Amino acid sequence: MYKTIFFLPAVTFSKSLLSKDANGKTKILPGATNYYYKVGDVAELKCPVANLGDRKVVWRLAANETIFTVGYNIFTEDPRVAVTHHNGTWNLIIKGVQPRDSNLYECQIASVEKYLRSYVALHVA
Repeated sequence: MYKTIFFLPAVTFSKSLLSKDANGKTKILPGATNYYYKVGDVAELKCPVANLGDRKVVWRLAANETIFTVGYNIFTEDPRVAVTHHNGTWNLIIKGVQPRDSNLYECQIASVEKYLRSYVALHVA
């Protein structure tokens, strides 16, 4: 069920809970679920999305629901945090990662029907 592919940094891929369909609905596509970085690296957590429309991607900490970003807006005072968007993928950037950044992060899209969620784990050693 899970495949491990090693890049620099190493990333584990698995099938997301949601995938693109022919109906044109907003979806979070399959992507990496585990990211491995060394202390001081720039971490890039990815959330590939299809058919976003006017909805916004939210990046937050899964454990305590701390919101980092909504769309391009940053809601943390941590200057290391940024968000980028390229070809349908919304990336949470954390510069100079530290072991304290190791955690489970959530990419979320609010929609009329439900919240679409995908989780990624950041490991810093």
